[in-house]
Amino acid sequence: MKINIQLNNFELTDTIKDFVFDKFQILIKVFHGDDAECLVTIGRTNNHHKNGEVYKVSVRAKNGKNIFQVEEINDDLYAAIDIAKDSMERAIVTGSQKRRSVFRQAAAKFKQLLKK
Repeated sequence: MKINIQLNNFELTDTIKDFVFDKFQILIKVFHGDDAECLVTIGRTNNHHKNGEVYKVSVRAKNGKNIFQVEEINDDLYAAIDIAKDSMERAIVTGSQKRRSVFRQAAAKFKQLLKK
């Protein structure tokens, strides 16, 4: 899995970079393929805000033709990254389950047509 980090009004430190790579390497388990790409955009909502929900993490994951996108805003950068990772994992799992159920429904209808 290829992980890219993009910055928006923000400076990247080694600890943040390592934290992002550690968190998003877990997505390898839910992606079934080696051509998966993940773009993590980290930034501040505005330059002039000092407190409140300041940090924004946007994640776009692509596996073949499937694209998933999640955006989280929080007052703590590490919490925003963690919540974005959880949301992305949930989106990937529900997307794959939805495709599987649609395939099964189509297969069941086809089977009924063959029986007639």
